Amino acid sequence: MERVRLETLEILDLIKATGTIGYTWDLERDLIDWRGPLNLLLSPEAPFKSGSSYHNFLSTHNFYKRVQALTNLKTITNEYQCSYILTLPNYRACPVLDEGEVFFNEDGQPYKLQGTLTFLEDVLLEQIDHNLLGYDTLTGLPEKETILETLSCFLDQAIVNHQGGAYIALTIDHLEYIACHFGLQATQTIIQRVGEALRGTIRFDDFIGRANGCGFGVILKDCDHWGLIRSYQRIAYAINDLKIYEQNQLISVSISMGGVIFPREGFTPAKIMAKAERYLFESQENKAPYVAIPKNSCNTLQPTLRYTDKRLLQAQR
Repeated sequence: MERVRLETLEILDLIKATGTIGYTWDLERDLIDWRGPLNLLLSPEAPFKSGSSYHNFLSTHNFYKRVQALTNLKTITNEYQCSYILTLPNYRACPVLDEGEVFFNEDGQPYKLQGTLTFLEDVLLEQIDHNLLGYDTLTGLPEKETILETLSCFLDQAIVNHQGGAYIALTIDHLEYIACHFGLQATQTIIQRVGEALRGTIRFDDFIGRANGCGFGVILKDCDHWGLIRSYQRIAYAINDLKIYEQNQLISVSISMGGVIFPREGFTPAKIMAKAERYLFESQENKAPYVAIPKNSCNTLQPTLRYTDKRLLQAQR
């Protein structure tokens, strides 16, 4: 681990020496094309290919800050600028400056972001505001550190009681498009409604938290392989039943999921979370393009749901 950390530090030094990193964010497909040495940090655990895989490394507070910047674009130029904290795997929190422009088509639909990411010096970390509450102020759900602590307790109980458990990583897809098209309030409404739907699907002794800016972490007690599949199905039905209207338009929510059964030899709580997120990212490889919302239309988008396929579920057993 220390060797990996040192390698990461060297890469970050290279990134800082290079200066800005360019990116183009395709909002219809929710895919990011990076230009620059950031590619050296990419891995199956942190692919940064999809929008949600990038949002995965933003806390709820930093995610909201970024969405706020996308909501309050500069007039005429549609430019945005925001400083926030990006947490990379095997490394402490990194302060970054995110600057760019949102592009709209002739119908007023956002279709692309083009910008740069600049890694700032660590001394500027304290100048960026933090959320020290430990929970998401929007949903009232605990954040990642509490999820890790709770997962550790569930893992210990599973070992002592010889009972299995499961962890599900869930992300809301295409939130970048929602943020650019409808703004912060609509984005928060979707997150809040998904959180409420998840609460309605879990048992009283299960646990749910806000793992990152666009996602949730669900810990299932006394759960086996088939219990995990049934949980996927319950969550899928609950999300598909959501009716969220914004500006007289019905928004269909799309999610992705990945899950891991525990206990497994050598799997710490952090590794369980990372493995579930990796399965989630792999499940997004086959995702379909996002269908833009027709202007002034009440027609719903075709809902899409992606979760770990049969091959990935077999890998978890």
